[in-house]
Amino acid sequence: MHLSKKLSFLDLLYLVCCIAASLLLWRSYLAFNLPVAANVDERTGLEILTRFHTSGLNPHFFLYPTFYYYFTYFATRPWSFSDVLLHGRILNMAFVGVTGWIAYMFCVRFFRSRLAGLIAAFAIVTSPLISFSGSYLCTDVFLAASTLASIYFLTGFFTDGNKRSWTTGMVLLGLAVGCKYTAFLLFVAYLAQESALRFREQKHQQETEGGPFVSRRLLVALLCTAGVVLALAATAFPTHLVLSFIAQTRTNPNGRPAAEYLPFFHSLRIKLGAAGLLFLALAALSLWVDQVYRALAPTRLYKAFAIILVMALVTTPYSVITPKRFILDLGSLAKLNLVVVVGAQQWHNYWMWYLQSEALILGAFALAGFLLLLRQWPKYGLGLIYVVLYFLVIGTSHKGYARYLTAILPLLYCYASYALLRLVSLPVRGRKLSPILEYAVVAAIAAVTLYNTAAHIQEVRRLSATHDEFWQSYTTARRLRPAAVLTLGDAPDVELANAGMTVVELPQSASLNPVMLSSLHCDQLLIVEGHFADPNTLSSTTLAPVLRAQGVYGQEVFRQQKQNCR
Repeated sequence: MHLSKKLSFLDLLYLVCCIAASLLLWRSYLAFNLPVAANVDERTGLEILTRFHTSGLNPHFFLYPTFYYYFTYFATRPWSFSDVLLHGRILNMAFVGVTGWIAYMFCVRFFRSRLAGLIAAFAIVTSPLISFSGSYLCTDVFLAASTLASIYFLTGFFTDGNKRSWTTGMVLLGLAVGCKYTAFLLFVAYLAQESALRFREQKHQQETEGGPFVSRRLLVALLCTAGVVLALAATAFPTHLVLSFIAQTRTNPNGRPAAEYLPFFHSLRIKLGAAGLLFLALAALSLWVDQVYRALAPTRLYKAFAIILVMALVTTPYSVITPKRFILDLGSLAKLNLVVVVGAQQWHNYWMWYLQSEALILGAFALAGFLLLLRQWPKYGLGLIYVVLYFLVIGTSHKGYARYLTAILPLLYCYASYALLRLVSLPVRGRKLSPILEYAVVAAIAAVTLYNTAAHIQEVRRLSATHDEFWQSYTTARRLRPAAVLTLGDAPDVELANAGMTVVELPQSASLNPVMLSSLHCDQLLIVEGHFADPNTLSSTTLAPVLRAQGVYGQEVFRQQKQNCR
């Protein structure tokens, strides 16, 4: 099926259908636990949106970039802020459908098959993993949509050399980095693709006005400068200054002692030294090996980096306005992800999360499609490199979550649709399958996928009829109306504060010792890790004996104590 690149009415109709299908299939997610956040990630998003609503557009939080939060805030602003969780979830789930539609367009353009596009869109919209990521305020679905859209345009550039596709792809990549820092891996994949193509060239080719290459002398100077700076940073790392900066800048009362950063600093120094040596080696190779110079010197690489940097800064403007907090949060993020504990790598977990949620047959076709498209290198090289690079990064990390797969699953399902398309086009006894049999094979695989999805939808409906301990704590605290709610660890503090209650967050270092407990007023309520301070609910922790010794037994005792206060 040869189709043009222009959007048709049917293509736009498919967009509406994808959005409607995602909202209808997974509608049970949308009202879960309201008005309390579904999990700690959504509570973080709610806290950022609350800051936007009450005190301006500074998020005071940079563990994630802020484009997603700005987009969600302004998109939901026409409605009451009290319903921001519901409207934010609807918006996020709609982007599951948008991601499916982008995958559809990818298959239509590059595989020249509307059927393959429908298969990919169907797999994404019915995916339990992707839909769960879209069921609450979180950046992963926006990351998936923006990176897939960027790959769509950049693959178009590598296919037909269209410069407008290149510019659009880079702008979208900048928006993706504005959603989540890991999107920068796509730029690394782009560098690898461009460098590989240049490395394979047999002779210099002049392209645009001014020439396509940075001068050899300038390139070597830049690489040497970067290498020397990194090497100096590794050998003369200002540990005491950095510790002082952390202690003075950190505002989180639950932060651990700054000295605990020392193992991270040691690991970081090793990585900085290795990076410095790599840059110096590249400088030497660029000076002596012409092919290495051609691989690193195209001006387009540096223009791409500039576009991404500008877009990332525009979408996260307070990283420049309040750089100290940005540097602190970025360092904390690096500490969580760059110190790799070999025994805690996540390879096994990601395979298990996929097998527990997704249809195995789709995974098999995705792998087959990946291998088939390797034969069409370099046309599809960008996406293939990105999938490998991304999975290497999340797999070798010592911390992982199932939602991290959301960024690459849509692309993998495009590959799965390609493999399925190749399967139904194989000749049987020298004859191609009739269109009816082709659609019958596709329908059978769709039925298997939908059976897996139906089981997850039933589980979602069952869970949506229940509430977690945070919802219980929230509703009970609203009913009891204490003078103040004290929280230790995870708690519905943002939701209670939005409801007009006085909330005091205790630092993690605070111990529930007799002195601290005896200092509580009888009209204060204590919530520990989402539960009321009740030995019956904390019997598995070391806190229970302390609480029992102080006579703190949760809401019933609180009610009696409040009566005595009057």
